[in-house]
Amino acid sequence: MKTFYIKTLGCKVNRYESDGIATELIESGYKRAETIQDAQTCIINTCTVTSRAGMQSRQAIRKIIKTNPHAKIIVTGCHAEVEPGLINKIDNIDAVVGHENKFKIGEMVKTGSIIKEDKKKGFKPFKHLVRGKMTRAYLKIQDGCNSCCTYCIIPRARGRSSSMEEKDIITNLKKLGLSGCNEAVLTGIHLGAWGRDLNPHLNFSSLLNNLMKLKSIPRLRISSIEPNELTDTIISLAKNSHKLCDHFHIPLQSGDDTILKKMKRPYDTIFFKSLIDKINTILPRVSIGLDVIAGFPGETEEHFINTYSFIKDLKISYLHVFPFSPRKGTKAFEFNGQVNNSIIKSRCSLLRKLSREKKKEFEKSMININLKGVVQTRRDKTTGLLVAVTSNYLSVLLKGDDDLKGKIIGIIPEKWDKDKRLHGKIN
Repeated sequence: MKTFYIKTLGCKVNRYESDGIATELIESGYKRAETIQDAQTCIINTCTVTSRAGMQSRQAIRKIIKTNPHAKIIVTGCHAEVEPGLINKIDNIDAVVGHENKFKIGEMVKTGSIIKEDKKKGFKPFKHLVRGKMTRAYLKIQDGCNSCCTYCIIPRARGRSSSMEEKDIITNLKKLGLSGCNEAVLTGIHLGAWGRDLNPHLNFSSLLNNLMKLKSIPRLRISSIEPNELTDTIISLAKNSHKLCDHFHIPLQSGDDTILKKMKRPYDTIFFKSLIDKINTILPRVSIGLDVIAGFPGETEEHFINTYSFIKDLKISYLHVFPFSPRKGTKAFEFNGQVNNSIIKSRCSLLRKLSREKKKEFEKSMININLKGVVQTRRDKTTGLLVAVTSNYLSVLLKGDDDLKGKIIGIIPEKWDKDKRLHGKIN
């Protein structure tokens, strides 16, 4: 049997697309290799969100070639789209595939030939249902971005916003439900922009409202949504429906209004704080995660303290902290006031410490609370215990039999272990 290996870097959208490529290959009779050495074809799905991410993508390519010099090497993803010249300088690469043709890689590997470039614009779906190896399935329903944040290269990498048709979303979710999936994560590059490119124009809130009527899949989660697109309708759906998870991941990027303006973010801190307060009032058990960038050009110590203090005063659950990295092709690359790397590192460290404190505070507030969790198919490697992910995004270790895997069950978080992991009991 022919074998393949996929290395994925970057975001959840990349993970979904890697699963899609894998699904196409498996449906064609290929087997997924567990190690690089066992693969006849190696596919690297790259990231380019920062210059560091691009460097790491090239390092991953070279490492795979060195590990398995006889494999066919195919490189795809955002770095392949934005800087194919840099990738083509690496020896022994068989193909560099941009986003327009990523969904054809399975066919390319199967036939052994370069597929004719697809110039048709719009959302590109995979032919087969994308299930992946995770208990919670990802479904990409939107791609691309029309925004112009000064630090971001992704609009150039993925093009303008495009949306999966609503009927196709419903079809995919029904199939996922029939496959035994109890939770699907709706994902995209700019998820809140879903539907604006369709004819007639639709919006993400109305889509979610319609999806609440689906009986085939018990639980839906939103991967990430812009603050100005997290509407009252969406918050109300999370309160009034058992289907939509009470968990929102919201990009903040900075807690200082001067920096937000330089980033060209479409909100200020007053709006953001009022949104977080409103969510917490309506959904008292909600988990809220934020993205934040440390060391944006011109970020003084005062700007950073404003950001730190702003986040500290918010009732949130965790942070995803990103060090600013100058990215050629973005406006911020040319900005004055580039921050020293050692300062950026120090600021990231402080924000990550704050994230750990916020996470512990949130978990503590959920001790002895009745929750629902999807039991993962893989046990915890260290303890051998089951792992359940709750609606509000807690990972809880449980004692239990394998027949619980994949099911939604009642759980009660009880305590932390020495490694600060949350343990609970089945309710």
